[in-house]
Amino acid sequence: MKSPIYILLIISVGLLLSCFVHYLCIIPLATLLIALTQLKASESFFSSFTGGFLLWFIYSFIVSTSNKHLITERMSDVIGGLNPIVFLILISLIGGLYAGLGGLLGYYLRRIFLKKQIIHR
Repeated sequence: MKSPIYILLIISVGLLLSCFVHYLCIIPLATLLIALTQLKASESFFSSFTGGFLLWFIYSFIVSTSNKHLITERMSDVIGGLNPIVFLILISLIGGLYAGLGGLLGYYLRRIFLKKQIIHR
């Protein structure tokens, strides 16, 4: 089972990239990592989703603790009085969906380019 390796790769490279570029770098990162692998479609989505979810949760928790959860509490009040941790989980689900769809895109791009190579032979 190679999925935990790709989850850790997405988290570690994503944390490294978030120091230099925008936090939405998770989409091309997941696309590139999954396009270079031999995972199935479901494994591609779920490993990317899990990596993106954990990455966004860790990153949003770090940002939230740096300002003593002030912004998280205010934003969770705006949405409907949610618990700040539930709000962080909601944000992380969005990040997981971004990464999961990016991983699925990488899977289908790999399939498209591999079929073209087989046809030309």
